[in-house]
Amino acid sequence: MASELNATPKDIRVGHLNICSLRNKIYELRLIQNICRFDILGITETHLNSTDADHDIHIDGLENAKAEATRITTSTETLIHVIATNKTEFVWTTGVLPLGITDHSLVYATLRLKRKRPPPTVITVRNFKQFNSENFKAYMELFDDMDDIPWVWNQLFRGVCDSHAPLKEIKVRSVSSP
Repeated sequence: MASELNATPKDIRVGHLNICSLRNKIYELRLIQNICRFDILGITETHLNSTDADHDIHIDGLENAKAEATRITTSTETLIHVIATNKTEFVWTTGVLPLGITDHSLVYATLRLKRKRPPPTVITVRNFKQFNSENFKAYMELFDDMDDIPWVWNQLFRGVCDSHAPLKEIKVRSVSSP
């Protein structure tokens, strides 16, 4: 039964079951949960009949993610229980499992909730691994006049740095590792 869910450990398992006489079937429910290991299991005990129109229970913005019969009797098969979602791209698998403890089948969905990693940011930095501070000081000491040093700094800094600490582009993760 659990293999029919087709879920990986990273998936979230959601199930729903409508049961009459819930108290009499609690042992079976515990057994089902032990086998299927749902992350979310909805259990209801409610009755719908033909006087409830589809448009009365429709929720705007949600789509039905499955179309299998969920209530099966000897004479009819009816889709009563739905899995409604506004993000159908997250629904990996859906289905129903007839359990035999009720005429309503268990309804389940497996969701894939992997978030796409944002692209890395590319920044430009100076590589100071091979920076020679003595050579850098020698360039700056070529000028004796103190007024020339700020001008040299402003005019030649990039050229001096390019020869001693060249620019390189690196990728920075958008989301850092913990």
